[in-house]
Amino acid sequence: MRNALTRLLPEWPRVPPRLWLTAGFGALAAANLVLLAEIWPNTPSAGPVLLLATLGAVLAGCCQLVVVLQAWSTGYDGPGWARLLLRMAVVPAMAGCVIIGILGFVSALVLITEMLDVGLANVRV
Repeated sequence: MRNALTRLLPEWPRVPPRLWLTAGFGALAAANLVLLAEIWPNTPSAGPVLLLATLGAVLAGCCQLVVVLQAWSTGYDGPGWARLLLRMAVVPAMAGCVIIGILGFVSALVLITEMLDVGLANVRV
């Protein structure tokens, strides 16, 4: 029974190196953001920049994850019902990645406009 079940399961997808690099960059930016007071105590503008870097990594990671999930689900050559079950799990995950990516993009745009507004307010004419 166990052998028959393992033959139906798809192989795990190969994670591209770019996705690992994006995850590492995002983890580093998020760790800097969490430890902001200890690492960057005399740099008040580090917070928004690190938040923007974290949002950028989330956006890039979501786009890459959608591509990996799409390739994983279309490359499976199992029985029809197993392909349907895999597709039913992958499509909502891809939709969630797209929604998170859109929210991250909008948040990044809002953060950039706030940074520009603050920067322009400090300019003396």
